Formats: sequence, structure tokens, C-alpha cells
Amino acid sequence: MGFFPSLDISRVLYFSSPRTYFKAKITLSVENEVILPPFTGKVAKSLLIKGNDKLETIFKSPNVNPKPIKVSPLGYLKNGKEVFLWVMEKGKLDIIRVGPDREYFFYVGYEETISHMVEEALSNIDSKELFKTKWYVSSIEINSYTLPSEKGEYGILKSSEVKVSFRSPVNIVDPYRKSKFRRFLPVAGFLFSYNIGEIARLERDNKLYWILIDYTSAILQETHNVWDTVKKIYYIYDGEKIPGLTGYIKYYINHDLLESKRGLAVLIENILQHAEIMGVGSGRANGFGHVKITTK
Repeated sequence: MGFFPSLDISRVLYFSSPRTYFKAKITLSVENEVILPPFTGKVAKSLLIKGNDKLETIFKSPNVNPKPIKVSPLGYLKNGKEVFLWVMEKGKLDIIRVGPDREYFFYVGYEETISHMVEEALSNIDSKELFKTKWYVSSIEINSYTLPSEKGEYGILKSSEVKVSFRSPVNIVDPYRKSKFRRFLPVAGFLFSYNIGEIARLERDNKLYWILIDYTSAILQETHNVWDTVKKIYYIYDGEKIPGLTGYIKYYINHDLLESKRGLAVLIENILQHAEIMGVGSGRANGFGHVKITTK
């Protein structure tokens, strides 16, 4: 790993134009019992398109990449915890069935560039018919964030570890080259590579981007039990069996490096915040890469 002592991370972030991001939670119910697709990110995406058909281009165009929108699978609360609905091969849940006996929800993360389109969609999804039932919205909660920001919500400088919970299958992209082959080692720089590029406004072929990948991996060090908590699974999407990662990972925080380099704590804070809003890896607009991040 080659570090550049003269690199001022604060300056890099300062010159990357801040953007406003939004995270919405939509709570809803269904009119009657129905069976849903094996990956319910399709429910969130399809409802948004029904609310505003202009979003179909954003979701489906290969020319819009990375996507300025992310959705989660459909979820519900069980004993106070969020459970997300998707089918894993050889899992206990072979059929996803929802009914009027409980409330459901999904999350949407999006950038300011399409905020008007998403919010128009959200205002129009109530009582829409989809997958042979009607969906009724009971609440919509939207929070906004401006990134990069000097203010951090995770207390990195006062924390010993970061925990990243994979709430939907995670597909790690290759930060060094565009490739159909994915990465499966959850090294922090790989896991957050999309978020690093968006926060610093750097493309994959920029050497500075690779330096930030290295810094992130050096600061967030995976623990020895990573393969006890992160599992390779196969999920079902469009009738195909596809490998991905689930579970959770803990990273120890390298405070020696944080204290030696101005701005690294700010970088990590912004990466984590962006990841919780916009997800990690590839397929985020389809419901993959939805994560929950906490510090200890």
C-alpha cells in the first residue's frame, strides 16, 4: 500500500462539490394477501415508476451509471427489528407472501439531481395497484444530508470499531477496473469503493481515487472473525441464482493513522454516511447493497 504524505484529505473533500442527498422511509400496507417476486426490491422500484414513469429511464438506462437512486427490499418489523424480504437458495423462505395483517416499508436514497422526480413519485404511489393488490401509504419520512460535510454522525475519533450489517445481498465492485467479475473479500476499500468515488468526485482511472481506497482499507481493518459473520450466499433474481454476501462485518479503527493524517476522520465519516443513504456495491437501484452502520 503506497501512501502519499503530502496528500491533504480535507483539501480533496473541500474541492469536491457538496451535494444534497435524501433518505426516505415509506410505510405502507396491502389490500389483500399476495405472493411477491423472490427479491422485493422490485416492489419499491415498480411502485416508484408507477408514481412517476419518468423514473423508468433512471432505473433502466445503461447510460445512467452510477445510479443516482437506491432502494431497499420490502421490510417489516419483527420484535422491534427490521426484516427484509428476499429469497435465498435453500433458505427457509421459499415464497414471499404479504397480507393486510401487518405494515411494510422500504427505503429510498436519492441525489438532489432527481429529487423532484422521486418526490413526485412518492406523492402518487398511494392506492396504486401492483402485483395483484393495492398499496396504501400510511407515512413518508424524508431526511436530507449535504455531503461531504465537516460534521460526522458516527463519532469515528471516539470509537473503537465500525459494524456494517448487510440488510440485503451485497455485490462488491472492483475499484481498479470495470469488470463483470465481482470482488468477494469485504476489505473496507473494496466495500465502500462506490461511496469513496462519489464523495471525492473521482473516477476509477484517477490515481487519487486508488489512494483513498488504500487509506480506507488501512483505517478500517477487518477483524479475525470476518468469515464467521460474513457469508457467501446465492440469492434468486429474475429466475437466476446469483452469488452475493450477507451477514455483518466489524472493522477495527486504526487511530494511529487517523491522528497522523489531517482529514481522514472526515473522509471516513462521509463515506459511512453516504453508504447508509445510497447503499454499497452494485445493483443498488434494484435493492442490493442496503446496509446499516453503527459504531462502538
